[in-house]
Amino acid sequence: MNSMKKIFYAFLYISILSSFQSIQAQDYIELMDDPSINFYEVQRKFYEYWGNKNYEKGKGWKQFKRWEEFMEPRTFPTGVRFDPSGAFQEYNKYKKEYLNSDKKVFGNWTPLGPTNWSNGSEGYNPGNGRINCVYNNPLNPNIIYAGAPAGGLWKSTNNGGTWTVLTDHLAVLGVSSIAIHPSNPNVIYIGTGDGDGGQTYSIGVLKSIDGGITWNTTGLSYNVFNFVRINKLIIHPSDPNILFAVSNQGIHKSTNAGVNWTQPLSGFNMRDIEFKPGAPQIIYSSGATFRKSTDGGESFTIVTSGLPASGIQRLAIGVSPANIEYVYLLASRSSNGGFLGYYRSTNGGNDFTTMSSSPNLLGYEISGSDQGGQGSYDLVTAVSPDDINTVYTGGINLWKSTNGGANFFIISHWYYPNNLSYPYVHADQHFLDYFGTRLFAGCDGGLFVTTNSGANFTDLSSGLNIMQFYKFGGTPQSPNRIIGGTQDNGSNLYNGAQWTHLFGADGGEAIVDYSDSNTLYCEYQNGGILKSTNGGENFSDATAGISENGAFITPYLIHPSNPQILFAGFQNVWKTTNGAASWELISTTLGTGTINALAISQSNPDYIYTSKGNIIYKTTNGGSTWLNISTGLSGLSITYISVHSVNPDILWVTNSGYTSGQKIYKTQNGGVNWNNVTGSLPNLPANCVTYENGPKEGVYVGMDVGIYYTNNQLQGWVPFDNLMPNVIVREIEIHYPTNKVKAATLGRGIWQATLASILVGVEQISENIPNNYNLKQNFPNPFNPETQILFDIPKKGYVTLKVYDGLGKEIAQLLNENKSAGSYEVNFIGSKYSSGTYYYRIEVESEGTVNYAMTRKMILLK
Repeated sequence: MNSMKKIFYAFLYISILSSFQSIQAQDYIELMDDPSINFYEVQRKFYEYWGNKNYEKGKGWKQFKRWEEFMEPRTFPTGVRFDPSGAFQEYNKYKKEYLNSDKKVFGNWTPLGPTNWSNGSEGYNPGNGRINCVYNNPLNPNIIYAGAPAGGLWKSTNNGGTWTVLTDHLAVLGVSSIAIHPSNPNVIYIGTGDGDGGQTYSIGVLKSIDGGITWNTTGLSYNVFNFVRINKLIIHPSDPNILFAVSNQGIHKSTNAGVNWTQPLSGFNMRDIEFKPGAPQIIYSSGATFRKSTDGGESFTIVTSGLPASGIQRLAIGVSPANIEYVYLLASRSSNGGFLGYYRSTNGGNDFTTMSSSPNLLGYEISGSDQGGQGSYDLVTAVSPDDINTVYTGGINLWKSTNGGANFFIISHWYYPNNLSYPYVHADQHFLDYFGTRLFAGCDGGLFVTTNSGANFTDLSSGLNIMQFYKFGGTPQSPNRIIGGTQDNGSNLYNGAQWTHLFGADGGEAIVDYSDSNTLYCEYQNGGILKSTNGGENFSDATAGISENGAFITPYLIHPSNPQILFAGFQNVWKTTNGAASWELISTTLGTGTINALAISQSNPDYIYTSKGNIIYKTTNGGSTWLNISTGLSGLSITYISVHSVNPDILWVTNSGYTSGQKIYKTQNGGVNWNNVTGSLPNLPANCVTYENGPKEGVYVGMDVGIYYTNNQLQGWVPFDNLMPNVIVREIEIHYPTNKVKAATLGRGIWQATLASILVGVEQISENIPNNYNLKQNFPNPFNPETQILFDIPKKGYVTLKVYDGLGKEIAQLLNENKSAGSYEVNFIGSKYSSGTYYYRIEVESEGTVNYAMTRKMILLK
């Protein structure tokens, strides 16, 4: 990609807005934080605001679209916002009932990362994942805690050299604030959920008294305050029984270490809170207004003197022991999320003076010359503990002033490598504060620290496995070649030892060409498909001819036998026959909206399935005609489609939402009829389903918490998430040559395990076999090169005998359906096959129905 195009993509089709004079307030931003507001009302406000305006980087458009992508399927079709504690309660209920039945949780999952990054020639915003909050233990500065909005709470005991996660066993992994007892570091409080992005669940405030080994809910939790989203926690410096929390519902106070909470202020979305240094009976708090308490937090009064009477979107507070009477406020503008002003009080927050209102500290430009920003999403300020006039602000970049905010200069830039005199700190700052003499910054790419007042920054993120993946793809040729699209950190490639950041923005679907592993496809939001033919060194646009918009995560896939053919779902289905050099439209009757799921039959590629909302369509002739096959489904939002490897009329679809008993449906006749196969699955949104080839015919479902598995030998579903964090699972893929299943998670990276078919269920199973059947073992076993399969089928019926390899592929049919019941001695000769595990399966049919079946394992050793 040439340099001009690279800049073009890096700024994601930035177009300067012609005028901001007529822009109405960004009402949708506040409504996103209010769970009582119907989702579709928030969505309507967003589109009213943006109207015909073009997308522009760093203005809040992407943050809403990713929230929309998360929220819409979970609230479809009513738009009623779900109780965010639902996942916590439902998962705990399910696990309790399941484990009380003495059943086993299967799986042996291990992480693949990323836990660190390198940057490719086309990459420009590498990182490990978003950090919302940081705490550095003043009693031992080597101990650092970091909270991720979808990846949990992490701890380092060696100054960021290595990290350990403390919350993987919780059913909620979002952390947006940390408060630790000032003299007993084993007492830890966390505010759960995603305070800035709202994409993960919150169950209020949790507490640990053993350093994070175990956690318990507090009085500010799901069973007291539904829908509470904690934005920040603080603990009293001399009376650690006193805590304050600010949330989307106001200000909360506890005087007994979290057991009980009162609410001094309700009905307002509060974002920041600070004690006055050295005088903690005085407390400052802010949302769209600044409030002060002089009675230890029993009441709060709005302060307006010197502050704008209107137009404030959000305020961030800065205080310092260097002068306890100084209070700084960084304000974002309600009309466009940009910089409204920097304000200073020198009398303890009683009144303020405007220190500056330009340049735009919240934009992406190095000079601050652009307009607008995303101040609702990332807004932080910090004050030096030694010099009250040295202040810092964070939006997309980091800025510094040495004269109390009168003048600012940029000290870090989001583009990597920026080829400038500024150090790299990933975009979008969510945390900025001093601990001792070190200034910590938590951003969309991880945790950074400076020890020299911003002259240099060090990335401390290595070891944090917190990447938020949307989709990923691998190749049969190599178990270690994986490409995946992530939130905040673009598209990344794994080679078995190292992850490389290939391209920026928010990533999406990703594909490795199975015929040439150097040919890669990735995308950025809303269908920006890109292609590389040199292993990711360079990318070019791969959407020539497509004239429609795509979903935030636009689905596309590769033909199973011709890698030059790909299909993509925008508003309609598009097809390329020349490796994405050009595309043609192959559907025109699929209704309104954008496609969110797409699947193709591996055995007959003329069968293609696609969905919009709760509607699924199919074609059996490669796209010439399409048929709505939704009758019999739940009417909930379809999230994923998986097609049987041999029979193109057998498929599964998953549903999002919180309607009990309606998570997954299966059809065996191409959608003429659908069967609800939800069974024992918990009442959680189901995000993906994957069929496993083989005689067991396994099926995996990934949900908002956990992975579940069933096959034709099991009654119902079993949990298949042993050793995996309780995290949102977005996609599951199988690498048959190594018998591995891989999962992409929204917050804990990519994980892999041995196939469930190998671990779950017995290896020798008889299904409804009467006692008078004589089912002998094959002999010899192991064998080389021949084994004899013996059995007696005394009842009437027709018998088939098939052999499968260890990957589930049928390799031989030793008896066909015309053979009637009787005694059999059948030889299987393995001369042309390699050493390994094989299965033979006997089925007895009558009138087209399989009445009896058995599967046996045999081993060929050469």
